[in-house]
Amino acid sequence: MSDIPAPRAWADPLIGRIAKESITSSMVRATWERHHDKGSGLEVFAEVMANQPAAYAIYEEEIYPRLFYNIRGDMHVGQRYKELFRFKLGISHGCYLCNTSNWQTTRDAGFTQEQLDNALKPTPGLFTDAELAILDLAELFVLWNTDAQLTPDLYERLLGHFGDAGIVELGILGAFFMGFQRMLFAFDLVPREQSCPIAAYSEMAR
Repeated sequence: MSDIPAPRAWADPLIGRIAKESITSSMVRATWERHHDKGSGLEVFAEVMANQPAAYAIYEEEIYPRLFYNIRGDMHVGQRYKELFRFKLGISHGCYLCNTSNWQTTRDAGFTQEQLDNALKPTPGLFTDAELAILDLAELFVLWNTDAQLTPDLYERLLGHFGDAGIVELGILGAFFMGFQRMLFAFDLVPREQSCPIAAYSEMAR
């Protein structure tokens, strides 16, 4: 599964795109370059973000670095768990752009290929109790899981490893990821994998 098949649908937004040579923000240009290096056709996101670089900077330079990468040192949940949390959300939604990076960064965090191949329906023997709790928590944030509730059982499992502070932190991280993911799909800014259950506008319009 680490070799991601070609997308089912490429990004085709209605919002105007700014060509690379006209992007004035060095931050957005760096995003364009980073996505271009992953593969042709992945630059659309940056070309749309270039319309409002100041707003994009809040995501790219403030919230993400502090909440996910803990640049200020005031977060409680370890990076390895956050990588697994993000990975589970990425493969659940079939975000092609997300997963071009997430497979590698989660392996770099110490997870094996076998673990990642089983993350959607985890085999208990492959993961620790804390990792299984993270994977189950990610299920609560899947976009179509409208009846999601933190059950007493999952709460107790998470509490033993992360405490209330860590649970709140992960909840805010999940909300951050999925709010942004909603925009990526709603604005058609990312290619969709074959497994993505969310139709692109071009598919619905047929």
